[in-house]
Amino acid sequence: MQQLGQFTAQQLRVLDMICRGLQNKHIAYELDISVTTVKVHVSEILRKLGVRSRTEAIIALSKLDFGKHDHSPVTASPSSHGAES
Repeated sequence: MQQLGQFTAQQLRVLDMICRGLQNKHIAYELDISVTTVKVHVSEILRKLGVRSRTEAIIALSKLDFGKHDHSPVTASPSSHGAES
């Protein structure tokens, strides 16, 4: 699996939107690009991550600590749970 540095800025934007559950049509609208271009970005993202689906991509990202974004549930710190009595 490639590190996040191997992605273009646009691929990272698409990847972030995939993680937020956006569909290709919505990603295209948000980035002002065609749906075909989004599909090309998604294909390259999946290839670089070595996965076959958007779901697998999200799981792979959780392993890369892409979690500095709020949408990644795997970055919750265990020490923050149960701290209150």
